[in-house]
Amino acid sequence: SFAPRWFGASTLEVADGTSVRRIGLFVCWEIGVVWCVLQSMFERPDVLVVAANGAWLDGTNGPRAQAQMLTLWGALFALPTVLATNT
Repeated sequence: SFAPRWFGASTLEVADGTSVRRIGLFVCWEIGVVWCVLQSMFERPDVLVVAANGAWLDGTNGPRAQAQMLTLWGALFALPTVLATNT
């Protein structure tokens, strides 16, 4: 499929010895950028993962908004999600 690589690769392939899983990996704010998510979808990930440092957003709605966006993208594309954050 056609997927311009404006921001580079957006998925990782991880092998466990018997199979290969494709991970759509996003760092912090990228989950809120539509193009980043759609580019990852072109690469057909098996799971969506967000790694975020929410400490600098303490006291704001930022961490909750990231979690909600991840949940919504996962629901839209019927994919499991993982949120890794320090808050």
